[in-house]
Amino acid sequence: MFGLVDIIKFLISFFLILPIVTLLHEAGHVFFAKIVGGKKVRVAVGAGDTLYKFGIFELRKYYFMNGECYYERLRFNNRFTNGLIYAGGIIFNSVSALFVNGLVESGVWEPGIYYYQFIYFSFYTVFFAALPMSYPNGGCTDGKLILDLIRNKPTVGEMETVYIVEKEDKDEESTGWQLMKQDAEEKQKVRDFPHKAAAVYEGEQEAEKHKPSRLFIYSKQGEVEEERVYNPLPE
Repeated sequence: MFGLVDIIKFLISFFLILPIVTLLHEAGHVFFAKIVGGKKVRVAVGAGDTLYKFGIFELRKYYFMNGECYYERLRFNNRFTNGLIYAGGIIFNSVSALFVNGLVESGVWEPGIYYYQFIYFSFYTVFFAALPMSYPNGGCTDGKLILDLIRNKPTVGEMETVYIVEKEDKDEESTGWQLMKQDAEEKQKVRDFPHKAAAVYEGEQEAEKHKPSRLFIYSKQGEVEEERVYNPLPE
């Protein structure tokens, strides 16, 4: 039967082992993104509000749920390097699970429930990450991204929509701001704003809603002040 001890083991597995598996998965994406020259690579574990930041690492409130890897430009940007990044999480989870299993099988480590849970969660993550499917929020699995590369479909970078927050008038005296939207076909105005903060907020909402996307925030002098990237995956 499922007793108190089993409940405690389940909680440890869910709140400790699973986040470790998720962190390893994201580490795979980060590793290959760094190898191929990714700029501003960041990794987030969990969902919800950010609790803690250290370097490229970000821990979120519900740290046991999901994870994301962000990166901007790639020094070596082609289908092969993108494929490496997309497959990085699957590779790291598979290798770590096989490594732990090998240590247990060879007798270096005594068999235990937490080793079993680590291996189970690792291959669970590999299985669902490799399934080629899309999410309702506009994202998709690593497997879907890899399959699109094999089928020669546009990559995330080729599909992204660009949003631009800039002065409505280049005149220094002007106080109006505008949000522009640019995709593969045209550049058009979304709307005007009396203040920059309102334009930036709207740009953030639109970019988040239409991932993959990129938000450029310009200064009054017409120079790029900040660039934000909203990639749906790898997760």
